[in-house]
Amino acid sequence: MKLVIAEKPSVGKDIAKVLGATHSCDGYMEGNGYICSWAYGHLVTLYDCQDYDEKWKSWKELPVLPEIFKIKVINDTGAKKQFKILKELMFRDDVDTIICATDAGREGELIFRHIYNQCRCKKPIERLWNNSMADLKRDFQNLQEGNSQRFINLYHSAYAREKADWLVGMNLTRHFSNLYCSYGDKPLSIGRVQTPTLKMIVDRENEIKGFKKNYYYKLQLTYKDIVAENDEKLENKEEATQLAQSLDGTSSIIADRKVELKKKKAPLLHDIGSLQKECNKRLSLSAKETLNAAQKLYEAKLITYPRTDSKYLNASMKSDVDKLVEELKKEKEYVIASDVSKVLDDSKVTDHHAIIPTANAISSDIGGTEKDVLDIVIDRTIKAVAPDMTYEHLSCVIKAKDIEFKASINKTIEKGWTILEKEDGTSSILDEEAKKNQSLYQYQTGDVLNPVSVVSLEKETKPKSRYTDETLINAMEKAGAKDFKEIEEVERVGLGTGATRADVIETLISRGYIERKKKQLIPTQRGIELIKVVPENITDVKLTVEWEEMIADIKTGKLNEDQFVDGIKKYVSDIIGTTEKSDEWTVKNKNVLEEKCPECGSNLVVKKGKYGKFTACSNYPACKYIKKEEKKQPKQTGKTCPNCGSPLVKRKGKFGEFIACSNYPECKYTEQTEKKCPECGKPLVERKGKFGKFIACSGYPACKYIKK
Repeated sequence: MKLVIAEKPSVGKDIAKVLGATHSCDGYMEGNGYICSWAYGHLVTLYDCQDYDEKWKSWKELPVLPEIFKIKVINDTGAKKQFKILKELMFRDDVDTIICATDAGREGELIFRHIYNQCRCKKPIERLWNNSMADLKRDFQNLQEGNSQRFINLYHSAYAREKADWLVGMNLTRHFSNLYCSYGDKPLSIGRVQTPTLKMIVDRENEIKGFKKNYYYKLQLTYKDIVAENDEKLENKEEATQLAQSLDGTSSIIADRKVELKKKKAPLLHDIGSLQKECNKRLSLSAKETLNAAQKLYEAKLITYPRTDSKYLNASMKSDVDKLVEELKKEKEYVIASDVSKVLDDSKVTDHHAIIPTANAISSDIGGTEKDVLDIVIDRTIKAVAPDMTYEHLSCVIKAKDIEFKASINKTIEKGWTILEKEDGTSSILDEEAKKNQSLYQYQTGDVLNPVSVVSLEKETKPKSRYTDETLINAMEKAGAKDFKEIEEVERVGLGTGATRADVIETLISRGYIERKKKQLIPTQRGIELIKVVPENITDVKLTVEWEEMIADIKTGKLNEDQFVDGIKKYVSDIIGTTEKSDEWTVKNKNVLEEKCPECGSNLVVKKGKYGKFTACSNYPACKYIKKEEKKQPKQTGKTCPNCGSPLVKRKGKFGEFIACSNYPECKYTEQTEKKCPECGKPLVERKGKFGKFIACSGYPACKYIKK
């Protein structure tokens, strides 16, 4: 019997169907010589600080540098139950082999190995290296040796990355929170991906705020419907005007005429990043909203796995995708040729292939946001395999005296995939649809245009736009791109991954570093000042580039995992040892008061306790001063108690305001405040009903008013 462990339940159940393991059990499927079970992603994770040593529970104890890293099952009831099931299955007497069927990549390897190691299992491992359910049967016939050095190195590269992120996150989050956060303030958060991402947003905001509008001038020539422009930007308005006047009304000549046949290639299939960008642009969905919608579509078996960084399919999928595309075109009533081979490339498929719809999507009746996202996936799938658009590009250089002007026009030869574009802002408007430059086709090199009109156009420089989810994800993908290209065997490029970038954005928002206003992402004062006080070697994407280079070396066996982790330990120790509090931090904690403690002189702070808010010394536990709050005195009514003669006062109770004797509890006299009925003007009174006390009009039943 072979035990197959997948990364998630949906994949495990799909594998079970292929293998004929049809008997459903609690947490696994069994049959035909296989047991198919699954994790819930990361079932096993690194220890928390206090798990190593109780003293590390305090944020003041730094640096936190475990000699040996340890792992544990995550603190979740469902996860603990599934881990127990996996452990029992591993040690079943009839199980002789464990098949690792987690995602084909370093994170998938980490998930499996952590579970396998935590269970103390020693049984042989076979590795399913698969990124397409369509290839599952074939790949199960070609299982690889799970304990080969290739997979062991892959695991160590992933484990090294996990340890490094833990060391940086735990230590630097605590260190900078200790420096800049007071009691009750939200702690600062530092991360290898989130902090450089925040810096990009802050830098963009600083550019916008520091932008100074400038004007420049460009010469424009017109002749009939021909509009041509000079490339040079002129800074002096008077010189530009004089030059335009000197050319206006003169003759010009077609100095050069060139006709080229060009192509506008069909867009590639969607990976999660491009899907998020398009949904943000067209549907105004945040990256997280798109990811959530895509995940629901995946769970409903309407699209393939969405958390992918690939825009290509496996070559073995050709026949299935051919059939799928034909069905999709028929459903959409699209009449266009298709060539699936355009999107087939095994070398460009990472852990998972590109996002495409499944056959179930053809007859789906799903609605709402999910339908909109599904439509985008379907349309992109059809466009990606459609013919390229071809067009004729005519460009001319027109000379007026010695000044060159350029004009061009495009003529469509074959519309190709662009015939599917919609008039919703996604279509590419061609010059032929405009009225200018049509007559360029009438002229040849050497022809004279006389007279021409030349004017000077005033233009202004504009600041860059604030980031949106679309443009930020694009920037994260391209961060450090030149440096990443130099690294062999690198598995991840840019900041974060397609599966994590949406969470990074939401994390920055939840931690108060940025705000989302409509589609714009804007840094808060807290975010701006964090970037001011954090050293550059934390905010620079080069840190990630260096990490990925070393992780790639671990993957290929050139570098030892411990060497890399020791380097990260030194990195965080150096930052903690050299970084002191900066005067740049001016964010005030609203819980810290200007009022001083009368016993030690420290600031008083507002705290929350069992019985609500109270004011105490910020120097606790060294100083345990608590400010006694003066009780608010009840309002006097000017009347006296008919029982004891003491003044009557207004008090508030469970059922609202009432009048009582100030000599309570010796005298328990009370009466209702005389409130008037808003409908008839008679006094309101307290009554008892089926569901308890209520306030109603004393004029009942003539008036049936009841206070809500």
